[in-house]
Amino acid sequence: MKRLVMLFAALLTVVGCSKLIPAEEYYGLWIEAEVVDEAGEPIQGIYAYPEGDRFDGREGYSDHLGCIAAFGQIKPSRRFVIHFDDVDGEYNRGEYESVTVDISGMVTPPVAPDDNGFVGSGIAQIGRVVMKRK
Repeated sequence: MKRLVMLFAALLTVVGCSKLIPAEEYYGLWIEAEVVDEAGEPIQGIYAYPEGDRFDGREGYSDHLGCIAAFGQIKPSRRFVIHFDDVDGEYNRGEYESVTVDISGMVTPPVAPDDNGFVGSGIAQIGRVVMKRK
């Protein structure tokens, strides 16, 4: 019985203390883009990711039509930047230079975090991203 009481007290302490530790802040971000080469042909296998982070949810790789749709919970920032990198080398008609797009003006800025660390969300329809061959 004494063990049960001690276990229950320890559990209450852990549960009670968890409210004192703030949750890690996160921002929900959805991006959509079409990646093409200079001739307007779609590029498959381009990886899109937020600066200083990665998407926790749906990953951002372009499909055979060059389309990227990615979602994730990322670290909040005052400036949101998305990088587009050719990660498969020469697989798709050659290697392409990286492109960086600032989407800060396309999304809602973060706000004060709630009890779960949520600071807001945004949708960025980036449109066409043209990548040049190296």
